Amino acid sequence: MEKVLYVATYGDFFASFQIDNMRLWQKLGCEVHCAADFTDKNYNRFTERIDEIGVIKHQVDFVRTPFSLKNYNAYKQIKSILKDEKIAILDTHNPVASILSRLAAKRIGIEKVMYTVHGFFFYKGASLQKNLIFKPVEFIMARLTDIIITTNLEDYEVAKKMKVRKKAYYVPGVGVDVDNILSLNIDKKKKKEELGIPVESFVITSVGECIKRKNHESSIRAFAKVYTPDMFYIVVGDGELYPFLKKLVKDLGIEKNVLLPGYRKDANEILKASDLYVFPSYQEGLSVALMQAMAAGLPVVASKIRGNTDCIIDGKGGITVAPTDIDGMSKAISLLRSDDSLRTKFGRYNIKKVNEFNKQKVLDRNAEIFSTLL
Repeated sequence: MEKVLYVATYGDFFASFQIDNMRLWQKLGCEVHCAADFTDKNYNRFTERIDEIGVIKHQVDFVRTPFSLKNYNAYKQIKSILKDEKIAILDTHNPVASILSRLAAKRIGIEKVMYTVHGFFFYKGASLQKNLIFKPVEFIMARLTDIIITTNLEDYEVAKKMKVRKKAYYVPGVGVDVDNILSLNIDKKKKKEELGIPVESFVITSVGECIKRKNHESSIRAFAKVYTPDMFYIVVGDGELYPFLKKLVKDLGIEKNVLLPGYRKDANEILKASDLYVFPSYQEGLSVALMQAMAAGLPVVASKIRGNTDCIIDGKGGITVAPTDIDGMSKAISLLRSDDSLRTKFGRYNIKKVNEFNKQKVLDRNAEIFSTLL
């Protein structure tokens, strides 16, 4: 029985996005291990899901900052796991963790290495510094990689130019359970009452961590420009910028109309009770939250960036604007607030479009790719 080691920065990455792929490796006859930092409670809420399917966990003291000397200790830890557990296949995710684990695999002599890219750190529109540093690093590391899987089309075009040992593939994200969301029936009135929102209100929702990359500041400012008393904006998520966003909402005088409920397990139910989804990120690979909103039948106002444009076709499923274009974002919100038929049209299109990213299609494609390493 061959052993597979998953590597990512935090445990919830596995628990939220990789459980089905872990099961897939198991169905292919492999023993599955995973390595991550399991100590940060904010990013390890659901790791019991890993235990429930019999995956063996290993602690690695990752630091997200690429140039931290502390990552040398993480490198040594990964190297020990690979060697002691006699790992045959490395399945790695997240840029920094993937660099360290591939270097360790090279040192140990592991010959089967797969790297799934959930958004290269370099991309069109990224800072000059990011493009100058991370692009050459990723091209060099590709030489230590048998298979690269990309989750959006922009990254795939780049990966095809890399000198991987076998092949670069495009797989449309980690997949979304479209049928489950479509069939989710909720009492909208009850959900709005639970959230403290008037039943007849117009509800806009965003889902994502309160971090700079998710750019909630821009969408809050855009909402503040056009809101009316019957409009409410829910930003679901927590993170380091949560206090800043709470203060911003207060400073803008929109506390009554903007809800910041933190992390919610019922995010899909909130989506089903909403009228519009806003997704203003600066950077994405291919967002599960965005695809979930599409599956809920919502029209979307999204930032015009890599990944988002794979999902949202401008003028068909929503309106895309630059993430810094607050005026454009506010005009898009205002237009969709006032045009019921346009919202319905966009929402129906998104339900059809999101089937391209259906979880089962993704799993079938991954099964084909994983098998090439066995």
